[in-house]
Amino acid sequence: MNTFISRKVIGVLALLCSTASMAASVSVVPSDANPAVATGFSVTVHADAMPANVGPSLGLSFDTSKVSFVSATPAAAGPFSTVGGGFLTVVNPGGTYPIELYATPAGSPSGSFDVFVINFQAIAPGLANIQILENTPALGDLATFAWFDDVNFLPIQGIVYNQADVCVGGQCGVVPVPAGLWLLVSGLGSLVGVRRFMAKR
Repeated sequence: MNTFISRKVIGVLALLCSTASMAASVSVVPSDANPAVATGFSVTVHADAMPANVGPSLGLSFDTSKVSFVSATPAAAGPFSTVGGGFLTVVNPGGTYPIELYATPAGSPSGSFDVFVINFQAIAPGLANIQILENTPALGDLATFAWFDDVNFLPIQGIVYNQADVCVGGQCGVVPVPAGLWLLVSGLGSLVGVRRFMAKR
């Protein structure tokens, strides 16, 4: 009896783990996480464990004071490549948010693949805050930004997004030391010096 229950528990746990590992994800991978000011860089949007789909309609957000949008192209080896019959439509390519990206494959790709590459110009130091946006509503409702399945053309639920972490100039993680702390350190040093002087007298 205990063996039967143990097998059932193990089976349920295995099912749960396999479901969790099959969740689709989208990663936004920068070519350079710390680009210098006045240089170009790109981010590649990559899908993993994606069910069969007819492409995404996604938003692109970024800090316009740190980076400017240059262009977006389908990934060369991906299912959205123009060579394979796919294409990418960019709405509002003027360089400011909101920018909308509509990728259409030749067929119904699934699994892991690069979707498109977005090119930027770094213009000022700081966090670029580059994000690919999805706004998937309840099943059956219309979606502004989402991936769509190839059966009912409905938004695919539960996609996890791993956004880019781009710091122009490479100084975003450095926290400046407050002036008051420098004053405290110099004051303590002076006290130590005075005490030593008094001890010698």
